[in-house]
Amino acid sequence: MTNNRKLITQEEVQLKMFDLKPTTTVVRSRCPIKFERPPNKILDGLYLGSFEVASSLHELEKVNITHTLNMHHEKVEYPDIITKNLPIWDDPEWDLLSVLEECFDFIDKAIKSDGNVLVHCYAGISRSAAVIIGYLMKTKKMSYDDAYLFVKKKRPVAFPNEGFVKQLKSLEKN
Repeated sequence: MTNNRKLITQEEVQLKMFDLKPTTTVVRSRCPIKFERPPNKILDGLYLGSFEVASSLHELEKVNITHTLNMHHEKVEYPDIITKNLPIWDDPEWDLLSVLEECFDFIDKAIKSDGNVLVHCYAGISRSAAVIIGYLMKTKKMSYDDAYLFVKKKRPVAFPNEGFVKQLKSLEKN
């Protein structure tokens, strides 16, 4: 017996789940998906966004981005922007905790140098949101719930996958 169901990408699920309104097309990615711009300011010096925003030098210049932390598998780099690529999968089984300290160090260095850092993945919904929630938990001593609500208020589409949530909540016990 064969399964004839059509598999859909996680991005397609997220677009449907959040009823996102397409405004601009991602040109550099292999997937023609649309997301809203600009990146969302989470804290002074810290922004959350999508690969689409990271792919637009014009969008980055609008908010004076000096650093990008890329959690996506495709890369986009500019000569005058310091970029760290840490591609991870948006998979509940992925060990997010193994890269958090490296992410936090990069974010801290960017902000301490009076820079503005964009943390992004493909859609700016799960991977990059989880990193920023973890960052707030560590630096602002927030609980997971408080950090999540803080980020959600700034970027309503933020929604880390259940595995990332579980891993981040484990940090509360430390």
